[in-house]
Amino acid sequence: MTVKSTSLVADTLRTLMDGIIQGEYTTGFLPPQEVLAKKFNVSRTVLREAIAMMHARNMLIIRPKIGTKINPQDQWLVLVSQEVVDAAKEAKEVLEMLMRGYHSHIMDKDLYRAQEVIDTLTKGVGG
Repeated sequence: MTVKSTSLVADTLRTLMDGIIQGEYTTGFLPPQEVLAKKFNVSRTVLREAIAMMHARNMLIIRPKIGTKINPQDQWLVLVSQEVVDAAKEAKEVLEMLMRGYHSHIMDKDLYRAQEVIDTLTKGVGG
């Protein structure tokens, strides 16, 4: 597989996931592969690789002659980087501090760092 096709698969995967997360596929099923391949302007081979990756993460259930069902998000097996895990832990600490009423002690540098954490989390989940 070439670098270009790997990038196409990753881009297709990201676009497909974004559509699912944003509620674009309201029936609970993906459209036929021919329709999606045309929509994303990729080959069916690239699309099938992206779908296979999502299936491996329990995001989709492939049912021959029935369709590709979208699993509820709480059943997805999504891997994240250590950077995202660390950022989530730091975000939790900041939120706990705010909940305990320490918000008057937060300085601009803390707010800036909180924004960095949010940016890292957003990037890590494909946002």
